[in-house]
Amino acid sequence: MINPVDSGDNLDLYGFISVSEREARPAGRKLVNIAHGCNKRTFFVNIPAGVSEGTTVRLQGMGRLKAEGVKGDLYLKVRIK
Repeated sequence: MINPVDSGDNLDLYGFISVSEREARPAGRKLVNIAHGCNKRTFFVNIPAGVSEGTTVRLQGMGRLKAEGVKGDLYLKVRIK
């Protein structure tokens, strides 16, 4: 479960995604649950080939929603386990 956090007035959200060493070598997709209020949403996250610890993966439009319909992004920092 990914529990994103915001950074104040910014529309972007930030979190962490854990991948195994085996998942980090080839490019692939990882199924994750992202907390959204009291609910959770399930998504596939594209993991780039050769991803390393600390790399940031951007999920466009998955951040907070502004009243005008503008959405921020969700940034996930990779943790290799």
